[in-house]
Parts: sequence; structure tokens; C-alpha cells
Amino acid sequence: MSTLITYFSGTGNSYFVADKLSENITDSKVVSITKILRDKLSFTNYSNLVIVYPIYYVGLPLIVENFLKSFNFEQFSSIYYICTSGDSDGLNCSTTKFAKFLKKYNKQLTGGFNIPLPGNYILMYDNDSQEIITNKFDNAVKNVIQIANIVTSGKDNFKSDNFGFISLLANSLWQRTVYKSDQKYQLSENCTGCGICAKVCPVNNIELINSKPNWKHHCEGCLACIHFCPEKAINTKTTYDRERYKNPKISINDLIQKK
Repeated sequence: MSTLITYFSGTGNSYFVADKLSENITDSKVVSITKILRDKLSFTNYSNLVIVYPIYYVGLPLIVENFLKSFNFEQFSSIYYICTSGDSDGLNCSTTKFAKFLKKYNKQLTGGFNIPLPGNYILMYDNDSQEIITNKFDNAVKNVIQIANIVTSGKDNFKSDNFGFISLLANSLWQRTVYKSDQKYQLSENCTGCGICAKVCPVNNIELINSKPNWKHHCEGCLACIHFCPEKAINTKTTYDRERYKNPKISINDLIQKK
């Protein structure tokens, strides 16, 4: 059975999982959620669907929720999600939200998975140690291979939400203000006008004016512009002294070209 793998990714973790999953599933295709929404793509002749995304504020990135609202799930016999996060299995309302949007198609979620990868929420914490990063990637590859076998066979893998009501409330409240979260970004004189921030932004929320980034307040909160700036010129009050993160297994060009 053919498999469509969709993903949303800021610094590359979820793209890494989607790409690695495709390597282990024959007859599969990887397409970014941003491209599907932007180009209004539709798909036929796929039996399985896998949606890969990072956990934002204990739930779905807003763009993933908008994708679930607008995408046609009718043709798929199996639907899975894979969420990437900095911990093993923390607060999460994904299963509840998927069930809500699949209901109108009389569909049920076939399975859900969590893959721990290096945390990148620089607004609150610094990077993992190199030892932890290495271990997380080693385990992630093993997890992806196991998930690929489950998806290929169409087996169920029910994943319950942790503290569902609390995480659902927290995620919904965060989504209300995420678009304007870029108002907190500060640009220092270190900016060279290279434009990497605009290129890497998965939702094209940044335009260059006089070679300087300007945010258009349609932010998804992925923090890619902060992490990928080579001069650390983009910050919030809490990020100046923190290390940046980008997935070491993929290139920035892959993220830009396939977003």
C-alpha cells in the first residue's frame, strides 16, 4: 500500500523523521504541510497517511491544526501521527484533536507515536549535551524503523493523551496568540542582511526591507529564524546567551527547497 508522509518542521527534527520514515517504507512520498496548504495540493492513490510534526505547547502547531481542518482524509484507510519532542512522552493533546477532525469523515486514528529528539525551545532552555543528542538520534532511527513496520502493516498503535484536558486548554490558549509571537523578536546590529531567516521560515513570514528582516505577524512559533541566523542577530530577552540548534542530520538547503 502506498503511503503519503506529510510534515511540518522548523529546525529540521520532524523533517528528519519524515525523510527517514520514507527511506524505510517502499512506495512512499514526503510532502511538507506548508506546500500542501500553499499550493492547494490534493492526492490520490495513497492508502496510508502519516503526519509528522513537533509538539508546540503540549499539542499541535497551529498550521498542523489548520491542515487537519482543510485536508480531505476520505481516501486513507490508515492515518497515523508522529510527534517529535524534547522529552519521552510529556503533556500532549494530539490524539484528542485528531479524533475531532477525523470524525466528520467517519475516520478513526490508526495510531500515534512520540519520538524524542533534541529540544530546541530556546525561549526556555539551552541545548541538550552532545551525548544526549547522539543518544536521541540513535534511538530515533530505531524508533522510525519500528514505526515504518507498523505503518506498512496497517497495525493499530493507540496513543492516549497525557493530562488531556490540561494540555488541550494550554495548546488552545497558545494558538490564539502565536501569530503575533514574532513581535517579541529583537534584531541586533550583528545582522548582515544575508536573508537566511526569510529563506528558512517555513511559512514565509519574513520579508527583507532594506536587507533587514521584517516579520509579518503570521508566525508559527517554530523559532527557525532565531536558530539559523549565523550571527545570532535575532533574539528575544531570554535567548542571547543560549546556543542555537539545527538538526545535524539534514542540510538547511533541504529545509528551504522542500518547505
